Amino acid sequence: MRKKKADIIKEAVERLEAIEKSGDTEGGHIEADDILCEVLKALGCKEVVDAFEKLDKWYA
Repeated sequence: MRKKKADIIKEAVERLEAIEKSGDTEGGHIEADDILCEVLKALGCKEVVDAFEKLDKWYA
């Protein structure tokens, strides 16, 4: 069963807030990217995620 848009957003916000509280800035940023890509895919924006994933990334 597909999740509702509101549920996808709520879950993403909760996960992002947990990352913020973890204090792991670099690891959190990488994990946040993954969460946002999951949300975009779930909302039908796979092409955007594909383009983003092709970019070189740099985390300090």
